[in-house]
Amino acid sequence: MMFHGVNGEFRWLEASGQTLADVLRICPEVVAGKNLVITLFDGGPLELTPRQIEQGWRLLDSVVHVPKVENPATLPTSSCDEWYIFPATPANQDFEVFVAYPWFTLGPTGAVKAQPNTRWDLKKLQRIFWQDMETMEPETYMACSNRLIFVTRNADNFSKVLRGVSAALKQAGGDGFSTPKQAS
Repeated sequence: MMFHGVNGEFRWLEASGQTLADVLRICPEVVAGKNLVITLFDGGPLELTPRQIEQGWRLLDSVVHVPKVENPATLPTSSCDEWYIFPATPANQDFEVFVAYPWFTLGPTGAVKAQPNTRWDLKKLQRIFWQDMETMEPETYMACSNRLIFVTRNADNFSKVLRGVSAALKQAGGDGFSTPKQAS
């Protein structure tokens, strides 16, 4: 299943059965030559290797900052990750970890099986997400836990990822996706 839509200058999609590694294969230019902030890796903070530190990766609190990604294929990915991607070095700031909430979605509140009393929390978290996207100004946000969440200002990258994910879902027997709509 896939949902996609628009919120302000951001285009977004969510898809089950897809990962960050899939996005990197479909569209490596999402991160190539850009600065990456990893807020979550495999459900927790990423532990840096000596080689990554040598390459300029740095850990601030529990957030990893990666300068200008040269080879997207070498980036570590797992089953529960969250990335913010910037065209230039981002300011030091606090990053909310949205994918830590397994019921977080940008789609309609009925799109996920939320626990009782979480719909209000979901709407609140969606508002915080979009406010953060506007104030932090990343070019792209990607997260994956129960499903892939891909959000970007870059229309070309969005089209490429949307086509690639749609094709993968069709090939895997996935049957549908929603039509684009303006988020509230």
